[in-house]
Amino acid sequence: MLPLLSGIVPSPKYNIFATNKLYLVIAFGFTVKGIVQIMGRSHISCYLKAACFVLLISAGLQCSTRKDAVINRAYHNMTGHYNAYFNGIESFKQGKAKLAMSDKDDYTTILPLFKYGTESSSKTIYPEMDNAILKASKVIKRHEIKPESASSKKKKRKKKKKRKKRKKKKKKKGKKGKKDESIHKNWIDDSYLLMGKAHFYKRDYAKALEAFEYVSRKYKKYPIKFPAMIWIAKTHIEQNHFSLAQTMIDLSEDEKNQAALEKQPRKVHALIAATKADFYMKQQAYGQAIKPLIEAIALTKKRKVRVRYTYILAQLYQQQRDFKKASRNFLEVLKMNPSYEMAFNAQINRAKGMSGKDTKEIQRELERMLNDEKNSDYFDQVYYALANLAQRDGDMEKVVLYLNKSIRASRSNNHQKGLAYVRLGNINFAIPEYTIAEAYYDSAKSNLNPEYELYGEIVDKKNSLKDIVKYLKIIAFEDSVQRLARMSDKERRKAIKGIIDDVIEEERKKKAADASPKYDPSASREIASSGGSWYFYNPTALNFGYTEFSKKWGERKLEDNWRRKNKRSVSFDIEEEPDSLDEDLSAMEITGDLKNVDSYLELIPTTRLKMQESEERMIDAYYNLGIVYKELMNDKKQAAATFEELLTRFPENKYQLSSYYQLYRLFLSMNNMPKANYYKNAILKEFPDSDYAKLIMNPNYIKQLEAKKNKLENYYSDTYRAYIAGQYPVVIGRCEQSDSLFKQNKLRPKFSYLRALAIGKHQDMTQFEAALKDVIAKFPGDEVKVEAEETLALIATLKTRLQDSLIEGDSISSSSGDSVTVNTEEKEEIYSLNKTTTHYYVIIVPDTAVNIEDLKREVSDFNAKFFRFKKLRTSNMLLNTEMHIILVKNFGDSSNGIDYFKSIRENITAIPALPKEGYQQFIISAENFPVLYKDKEIDVYLAFFQKNYMEG
Repeated sequence: MLPLLSGIVPSPKYNIFATNKLYLVIAFGFTVKGIVQIMGRSHISCYLKAACFVLLISAGLQCSTRKDAVINRAYHNMTGHYNAYFNGIESFKQGKAKLAMSDKDDYTTILPLFKYGTESSSKTIYPEMDNAILKASKVIKRHEIKPESASSKKKKRKKKKKRKKRKKKKKKKGKKGKKDESIHKNWIDDSYLLMGKAHFYKRDYAKALEAFEYVSRKYKKYPIKFPAMIWIAKTHIEQNHFSLAQTMIDLSEDEKNQAALEKQPRKVHALIAATKADFYMKQQAYGQAIKPLIEAIALTKKRKVRVRYTYILAQLYQQQRDFKKASRNFLEVLKMNPSYEMAFNAQINRAKGMSGKDTKEIQRELERMLNDEKNSDYFDQVYYALANLAQRDGDMEKVVLYLNKSIRASRSNNHQKGLAYVRLGNINFAIPEYTIAEAYYDSAKSNLNPEYELYGEIVDKKNSLKDIVKYLKIIAFEDSVQRLARMSDKERRKAIKGIIDDVIEEERKKKAADASPKYDPSASREIASSGGSWYFYNPTALNFGYTEFSKKWGERKLEDNWRRKNKRSVSFDIEEEPDSLDEDLSAMEITGDLKNVDSYLELIPTTRLKMQESEERMIDAYYNLGIVYKELMNDKKQAAATFEELLTRFPENKYQLSSYYQLYRLFLSMNNMPKANYYKNAILKEFPDSDYAKLIMNPNYIKQLEAKKNKLENYYSDTYRAYIAGQYPVVIGRCEQSDSLFKQNKLRPKFSYLRALAIGKHQDMTQFEAALKDVIAKFPGDEVKVEAEETLALIATLKTRLQDSLIEGDSISSSSGDSVTVNTEEKEEIYSLNKTTTHYYVIIVPDTAVNIEDLKREVSDFNAKFFRFKKLRTSNMLLNTEMHIILVKNFGDSSNGIDYFKSIRENITAIPALPKEGYQQFIISAENFPVLYKDKEIDVYLAFFQKNYMEG
């Protein structure tokens, strides 16, 4: 051993092995120096000659990857590890850290065990991960030893006599060979694994699996196979291929591997346990995830990781409603010196599981947190936790109070604000106060993270309540204007002036609030009203308190009673069919000056005709509101009250019979037989010949009606099949006979349009046009009118093009006479969809907006940084005199192109020359690009791109 060499170690910062031969020069230099000092100067020249000789031989041997010698293995292990692999792993760590910084934890949900980021954020770490892949590939390329075969024919001929001797040597070195192989492959297998992990974090799961599976097969006799198998399982988990993941996890713990697995370090066992926990959590089997997570915590050494695992374990216990264990683990988190945000949320979450004396203690602790200004960014969560405590104590007044304070205190945590809105929406939904609930759900939708697990349910609630709110607005508006219409002109004007005064006062308050430095426009949300919509609602309704709740409903359990029940409505195709109320509520808006009396007077039904129209709108709204309560909300009490109010206010309305039947069915389902019999007798007495009366008297009547309905539908289906088969005269005849065969033929519009199409196939163009015009004239309110008009427009376009082609000899020339407008969808037909072919990425930008050479250079630099392995080519050209095209080629298919498109969007700051607005970007197939370049209508292709590439 040479003492002078003992201090020479590889430096991570200044890598002395960055060059292939430098370390040998230094080593031999120090060796010679030491020998000279020991032996004296008399033999200097001799030793120098020997040292130079050894150095030359070593320099010739050490670079070779074709010889499996000790010095070769040592050299390649050292340079592979401390040069390319070291830099690759550092780049990989940088990418992970960058991803962790951008991937902020959402403490309102159960945290993920591993922070892999999102699809968008993963595109920001392409440079780091690509660099890790490049460095790993260099290790494999430059340092994997592949000894030359000794069985070549030339060597066999020369060494026939020594064959037996060579075989004996091989047998003696058999065991040593295996050991040597493990030495010279030390960092090759790690490099393959690093490549797989880098692809994994890029979300390129196919390439990641390829690398991990190669390691597990190629190095199945080595310890690295276990991490490779677990990373295979991780990849399957991220793709939701849970059965494949389960197979791989089971295989890693198989009895055949048990002995080898037991010898693995703790971090491998920790990785397996954490992956199993993640496997269950991704399937929302939270109870099953607890045991492997406890095991992972026990095996994990890194404090930050242990803290995260412990916090998640507490969340899992909380989800399982084991609040004692949850509280104990949250306390454990607090003892482990976590980040401030995690510590704060651990403290907050303890409030959800405490009761009795502990509840008061936690409440005092939370209130102390409100007195600490450093917690100001988290006050919204503190108030939300206090609302949870108040809910456990049944103090609904405080629940509402704290939730409103949480909303007002929210500064940047929109998701937390959205959760408070949801809770307030649920409270009002349970009362029920659907108008207020809808407003809260609307605010929740605007603030919640779309990835929140209940986001879809909340949007469904909001959309369903939207109909209720619409009908309530119509009723309130018509009721208000009718009341004003019954006043004298003097009283009416006085009332309107009072409304104007309120408008002026609201403006004053708003200006004062805007001027206040503490004003937060999102802190108090009134019931939504569009523009100048005018109807009477209480502006303080959103602060609806517990007092009114208790007064009307008493003590009720606060729970989400949302439920849907799709009932099959009975329809007899009679006149009582409800009118559609899908028209915009803009009819209730004041179009003029809100401070002018005349603007309001225009909406008041002062004539008999206007009053009648107002009453009809109110009748329609009442009936539709009752149907929504009954069918969508399953709120039988509200539905019955609405139908009864309709009959009270308008006894002889067009829905009288239908309302009687709805009330009969509602009270029958609520076991209120007196009222059910009352409405049953009303139907039998006042409408004895109606279908509803027949249904009451004959329960099988509905089946008979269904049989008639099916007969008509079957007849139409047979007619349509004849049309598909090309039997056009048969189709025309069957359509003409349908009216005589079926007296109540609700499919008349469809038969008429099908007849017109058959005429178009069988007769001349003039008769076809006449048949289409007949459809439009007979059924102006049916959807077939639109289809017939579109067909006529297409005929006109074809005629124009045909005429132009005869005049100019060009089948695609434009008409010189009447202009024909072809919509975007028709023009999109010039493009074909083939997602498997070569695609380009395109930026179209105005000439005045950028320096095109700078933009082209920056796009090329972006490609070199984020897509260094793709070998992309960047070019530019003129689209016209004003617009430039930046073209990036070539992407093998649309999926690669879309990946690049999204990466540009996520890393737009990497191309500063690109203007903030005024440009277009998209991908386009190689076949479609010449069409676009010739057509030059960007909007047409953008519509095609959006529909076929982005919406799917």
